Amino acid sequence: MSGNAHAQLVPLTGTVPPNLSDIEGPGPASPAMPLKMEIYFKVRNKQLFDARADPNSPEYRRKMSIEEEDAMFGPLRSDIDAVSSWLTSEGFQVGVVSEHGLAYMQFTGTVEQAEKAFHISIISSPDGHNFGNTQDPLIPAKFSDIILSIFGLSNLMGSGHGTVFNVPNQGNIAAFALADLYATYRITPLHLAGFKGAGDCIALVETSDFLDAAVTTFDNAFGVLPASITIPRRVPAGQKMLTQPLTRVRP
Repeated sequence: MSGNAHAQLVPLTGTVPPNLSDIEGPGPASPAMPLKMEIYFKVRNKQLFDARADPNSPEYRRKMSIEEEDAMFGPLRSDIDAVSSWLTSEGFQVGVVSEHGLAYMQFTGTVEQAEKAFHISIISSPDGHNFGNTQDPLIPAKFSDIILSIFGLSNLMGSGHGTVFNVPNQGNIAAFALADLYATYRITPLHLAGFKGAGDCIALVETSDFLDAAVTTFDNAFGVLPASITIPRRVPAGQKMLTQPLTRVRP
């Protein structure tokens, strides 16, 4: 590919799975192996979007209908059509398209098509059960303000313990950490789009207790802001949890 062509491409960073080494006996994935993929679109009018979560903004918690949110923050139909046309030109089959605030487009193809279209290499286990991309995909620069991320180039995200820690007297161990949680439950696209829960709270009804120190340890280990947890009712020690459920609120 010419230097001019490369200059017209930009990478979507952060897509290479951190646990590629989990693949046993890795080799080039079969070119004909089918892939189910998704493209997530960036939120439009990001400044207004962020202002609705800023307590210091006059737009804070501004109420909008679903239709208003879709029209304000969702992708333009012209952008959806442009991305769809590009994927089709690369040989992919475009399927379901969601046009809500965090919009996505489903598409299918083969490893060969994905490697050619996104300028990547995909490796897999001998049986093809586990696979992953070894480079971040490249997309046309004209879509840099439209496409947020691509999923489906790997099936390793969340498939195992992808974060390595050094534990005194034990050495390096693999653990299911915060990054793995984000990958498993597809939280990463939400964070990239600006959905971080600021100003919101979550209420949980639980049937077991937890150690306060464990929450602090978790927050410190992963650089998470200190948790603010309110426990309206805590079950006394020795009582059956199923008869006294806990409710926790975390702003």
